[in-house]
Amino acid sequence: AEEATELLKQRFDVMMYTGGGQVGRIVAQAAARNLTPVLLELGGKNPVFVTKNAHLPSAALRIAWGKIAGNTGQMCVCPDYVLVEESVKEEFTNELCKAMDQMYPASTYSNNNGGGDVGKMISVQHAARVVNLLDSTCNVIYGGKHHNVKERFVAPTVVEATADSTIMKEEIFGPLLAIVTVPSLEGGIQFVNRHYTSKGEHPLVIYIFSKSKDEHQKIMEAVPSGSCAINECMKQSANYHVPFGGVGSSGMGSYYGKFGFDFFSHYRGSLVGSNYVTWKWDPSVWMTYPPFDEKKLFAFRFLGKISFVLDKLKSVIPVAKVVIPIGFAMICIFNRNVLDAVLELNLKTILKWISQIMNR
Repeated sequence: AEEATELLKQRFDVMMYTGGGQVGRIVAQAAARNLTPVLLELGGKNPVFVTKNAHLPSAALRIAWGKIAGNTGQMCVCPDYVLVEESVKEEFTNELCKAMDQMYPASTYSNNNGGGDVGKMISVQHAARVVNLLDSTCNVIYGGKHHNVKERFVAPTVVEATADSTIMKEEIFGPLLAIVTVPSLEGGIQFVNRHYTSKGEHPLVIYIFSKSKDEHQKIMEAVPSGSCAINECMKQSANYHVPFGGVGSSGMGSYYGKFGFDFFSHYRGSLVGSNYVTWKWDPSVWMTYPPFDEKKLFAFRFLGKISFVLDKLKSVIPVAKVVIPIGFAMICIFNRNVLDAVLELNLKTILKWISQIMNR
């Protein structure tokens, strides 16, 4: 901590921090003192939308995997809670429990000391914090046993929760998954916006499980987030062709691939002059340098209108491309001499005209 505090006192060209929002604010304040650009990749409560149009076995498998495989829930992109429509809630929870048993059977960690493909918490303090989220305000529907705080082990657990549950008050950052039942997709969107978005708490990522493209679009337009994954979990964070970063409380700026290179680079604009003219009547000199009079002001106003006129002409060009050929065709139909005159306007005729002009 002392080393980090001392580092923040130094002046850097750019700064980047990934971690929690509390320390992120400290880093941002330290960067502001020296006007240092900063990239913050923070966290948040990442919601998972499971609609009635989702393929439930597929959704359950991917959500269970993303929750535990993501360093036992200790990754900022892990799913935090699931908003499932009431009409498919029972079927989804059954599929979720089956997926947990399939990938992370309790027999592999029943010695209360971890095992199999389930890892441990980063510290005893963190393990205690996660276990304390399981209180009377939520209902355990899977797991909830075999925790061993001293050994930093928290078993995979699924709970039913509401907006008032302790587990919904902060980012879980562990192998606990909360299930919140909503009456409809609109109810799920309202839940996120009422309890989080309206308070400026935007998730780092939202997950959407649905086969309806209309539902995909509706959720993405209604819920701000750093990124989004549809019918997949966690895998978007492995694609370095797209930017990765948060928005609002989940961070600022983005990186990955070229986006990270751009952040740590400064694109400096440069101008090299090659005009050495100093004659006062040269247009570049006359227009640029004082003294300024009414003639110059008139010229400035005229030049300023040229771009406006050109923009207007651009809107007319597509129409002209259609109208002019049609108009010309109509003229040729009613006046055959016009068509004959055009047909005679070949290279031989043009050269003949030029020869006559030069001989005068």
